[in-house]
Amino acid sequence: MSVMSHLVKSQRTEVTDKLRREVNKVVKSYVDQGVAEVVPGVVFIDEVHMLDIECFTYLNLLLESPMAPTVVLATNRGASLVRGTEDVVSPHGIPVDLLDRCLIVKTEGYTKEEVAAVVQLRAQVEGLTLGPGVLEKVAGEGERASLRYAIQLLGPASLVAQLSGRSEVTTEDIGEMNELFLDAKTSASVMGEFEGLLVNVKNAAAIRSRIIAASTAGGEAGEIEREAVNFAFIDARTITSREHLLAALYVALVAASHSDLTTKTVHSEILWALNYSNNITESIKRFGVSDSTTSLLVVRVGDRQTLPSGSKTLSNDEVKSMASSVVEGQWASLGQLSEITDWSVVRKYYKLNSDLAVTRFPKTKDSSSDPTPPKLRSIMNEIVVSAVAMKSVLA
Repeated sequence: MSVMSHLVKSQRTEVTDKLRREVNKVVKSYVDQGVAEVVPGVVFIDEVHMLDIECFTYLNLLLESPMAPTVVLATNRGASLVRGTEDVVSPHGIPVDLLDRCLIVKTEGYTKEEVAAVVQLRAQVEGLTLGPGVLEKVAGEGERASLRYAIQLLGPASLVAQLSGRSEVTTEDIGEMNELFLDAKTSASVMGEFEGLLVNVKNAAAIRSRIIAASTAGGEAGEIEREAVNFAFIDARTITSREHLLAALYVALVAASHSDLTTKTVHSEILWALNYSNNITESIKRFGVSDSTTSLLVVRVGDRQTLPSGSKTLSNDEVKSMASSVVEGQWASLGQLSEITDWSVVRKYYKLNSDLAVTRFPKTKDSSSDPTPPKLRSIMNEIVVSAVAMKSVLA
């Protein structure tokens, strides 16, 4: 404050680059005279893989400053694409040149005893009385799911106890909360999804006819047939990226979790979410399987197969086998999706020919041979993904 008082008047002012240089000059003179010492601060950045390449460039520059703070980066990612790039994959989503300057500390999950200690402390802070066996049960949930989930169980469980006229939280209260509120791992397993790409599809017309027939078939045979085609069959040439597909999938999952589907099933909801308009018939016609489809994205939500004889949990291999029994084609990597996308169709379906970001994209000498160069594809993909992600809000 004493340094600033010499340089800044009492009224508020913007911290300009000139002001920063003046402050740095005064601080440096104090340090050189031995009357002051610079103590670097600490900057903690969680989910560091969410930063883009420009942010990482700034961090590199920052670390070279003599007044650089100690920077702590945290992430839970393995090999990931560095945001802001198209093909740079690096450990933890951090550029290698920055990663080389880091000391990497491996972290481990909490033990059951550690979870119990934290839960006990949290209960004391909130003034909660835990009954016999409650601490053990909550600690077990923390070890199985996460410490955060275990702590979050305490609040609603104490409310249930109060509504029941009790001052003590019981194991029954915790069990009731387990049924009402799922942890992330359980939720992911309940709403598990399978997605795969099939190319050189030879029976598209038969698949389309089979889906139509199954929707109206009655009796036990109808139930078996509907389960056999219980997938979202998506024309792969209309999808720009995996993010495009996931955006539609998440819109459908959110609607399903709130029992607010616009269509009859979560799989048809994915097709509806992909469409620019809210017309259900149009979405199925544009994005679903057609007689001329040669590449299919196959998506199945949920890992349970329900038949008149009973239900069972399916593995990814079993789901893949079910899809293979319907589609005559070859399985391919989702990485090949960019080679299949028909950008002229994407332009038409998402009305991109009138979007300023697309129309003002500079044309190059190679535009005649490739009307949609990689940079333009990236821009179009971002527009399309954003449009799909906003579908549930604007519908």
